[in-house]
Amino acid sequence: MPHISECLMKRNLKPTDLRDMTLGQLQVIVNDLHSQIESLNEELVQLLLIRDELHMEQDAMLVDIEDLTRHAESQQKHLAERTLSK
Repeated sequence: MPHISECLMKRNLKPTDLRDMTLGQLQVIVNDLHSQIESLNEELVQLLLIRDELHMEQDAMLVDIEDLTRHAESQQKHLAERTLSK
């Protein structure tokens, strides 16, 4: 029998194929699917953690940009006031 994962991913297994399999072969398919689900869930968790880290970094950068913008505006206002008072 070809690799079970490949058959399932390509949908090569037909209902008649499954019906003709032994209980042991069907159990192998079930175990393989459980293994794939577990692996994909672990990958998803890692990707979600990375996404959360990136969101926190982005939020920190936006706060820094906001602070720098306020500081630049304050400096510009201060310079404009000094220029007018001369």
